[in-house]
Amino acid sequence: MPTGKGFGAAVRAGHAIGCGAVQLFTSSPQQWRAKTIEPAMVEDLRAACQETGIRHLVSHDSYLINLASEDPELRAKSEAGLIGELQRSATLGIPLVVSHMGSCKDEGAGLARIAESALRILAETPDEVTLCMETTAGQGSSLN
Repeated sequence: MPTGKGFGAAVRAGHAIGCGAVQLFTSSPQQWRAKTIEPAMVEDLRAACQETGIRHLVSHDSYLINLASEDPELRAKSEAGLIGELQRSATLGIPLVVSHMGSCKDEGAGLARIAESALRILAETPDEVTLCMETTAGQGSSLN
């Protein structure tokens, strides 16, 4: 659901069209930087969940994140971005974060980099948030 009017508004809009669960972005999926989660944002989201009865929330990380990348600088930036997403989700009380695995030329090496990065990320982030790795349709060099 779109979050331009706030996280609570996204939940309320989802409820209005009959959703029993809502997936949202805690930051722009097209940018590296993210807004700080303010207490009022958390309260509005909690109030919306209470009002609507929606208890199943999922966030999706930035489309820029690529844990499989051969480029160490991009992978480090991706790790930092995903850590931020998991931390924002914990602050908001969102228990699941969806992340694409990324893309690379050598699938075996890419999967190894993803595993290494995931272990580092999970060691630095709250246990109450689960990282869900989403596969793609296998376009180009995307891992699936």
